[in-house]
Amino acid sequence: VWLVACNPAAISLCCLEDGLLLEVNETWLGLHGYHRGEVIGHSIWKLPIWPSLTDPLFLVQELKENGAVQGREQEFLTKEGERFVAELSAQILIVHGEEVILSTLVDITPRKQAEAALKALNEELETPITVIALYPEPERSAMFVRHADEAYSLGPTATVDADGKRTGSYLDYPKLERALKAVRADAVWPGRGFVPEHPAFSARCERLGI
Repeated sequence: VWLVACNPAAISLCCLEDGLLLEVNETWLGLHGYHRGEVIGHSIWKLPIWPSLTDPLFLVQELKENGAVQGREQEFLTKEGERFVAELSAQILIVHGEEVILSTLVDITPRKQAEAALKALNEELETPITVIALYPEPERSAMFVRHADEAYSLGPTATVDADGKRTGSYLDYPKLERALKAVRADAVWPGRGFVPEHPAFSARCERLGI
């Protein structure tokens, strides 16, 4: 039973020796732009998803030597020939006595584009920009926190005052103000959600000269 059909990661299962694709999930099909009938039963090594013919050869060699590949950045091609960058992890498993490869892909193209844009902006300004993530404790391991240059905890997700009123960390403007002062912020990107929808936050930033 294929249990990962709705997994947000692109997952595939293929034979080690000939690359015959045994199964892929919907995320894999959507990422590459293929229909199931176009790939199942075909060798993944021969599909035009690799920018270089040597890419799958190196992958197989590393898997045979180490048994697994973890978090490798790898370029792929969609059916239309568009390039994207994914974080590739793969391992060899034994299924019914046959060696197979279970692999996962996580599309990191937006992250790579953001990194390139930030690098270009740093070069343009000739002053490096330090990205500082403000986060509530449950989001300590979130991607936006892990990829920031620095991180500052806002504490619990929410606080409850003496009257029992609950306020989320991102809407606790005095707490946000203290955090912005603590990290000596010059500018703020509030992301999407509650904060950018409240003009009171913009007014507070303007008062702080941010």
